[in-house]
Amino acid sequence: MLWEKILEKDPLCLPAMNNLSVTLSRDQPPDVNRSLDLIERAYRTYPQNAELCDSYGEVYMNLGRSMEAVSKYEEAVRIDPSRVGSRIKLATCYREAGLEDIAIQQEMVVTNIQNGIKAALEKAATEKAATEKAATEKKSTEKKSTAPKDKEAEVKPANTGTAMPKKSSK
Repeated sequence: MLWEKILEKDPLCLPAMNNLSVTLSRDQPPDVNRSLDLIERAYRTYPQNAELCDSYGEVYMNLGRSMEAVSKYEEAVRIDPSRVGSRIKLATCYREAGLEDIAIQQEMVVTNIQNGIKAALEKAATEKAATEKAATEKKSTEKKSTAPKDKEAEVKPANTGTAMPKKSSK
């Protein structure tokens, strides 16, 4: 397996420890000891990593240890409150534990985060469109002011074909 080869060369490679531990916990049957060993080693090395805490919770869930998963998902959202995925998993754990009210609270937080992201994206899109429109209008104005004048629209003195008399120098 790729992650095992990476760990042979770099025993503290976080992505390898993280991903291999989750993969081993999903195997049928799961390699419980190896999965927990890897995730615990990764956690000891990188304790303030929200992604790792989320994976630790997932390993516990895959092994049927939902109450231990709750503590890791809670830690993940404490480190990074915007972690929607961790909050959804946390709500699932709460619901499985019969804590419906707390599960609903987490789902409300997820909805608020998602609505905030949606509003921010809409605002950014509106601002981008306005900026692009202003830039286009500016270019259009600049082209008009530097464009050569239309020769037909120019007013030239009429050439009547008659010569003006010269003044005499007397």
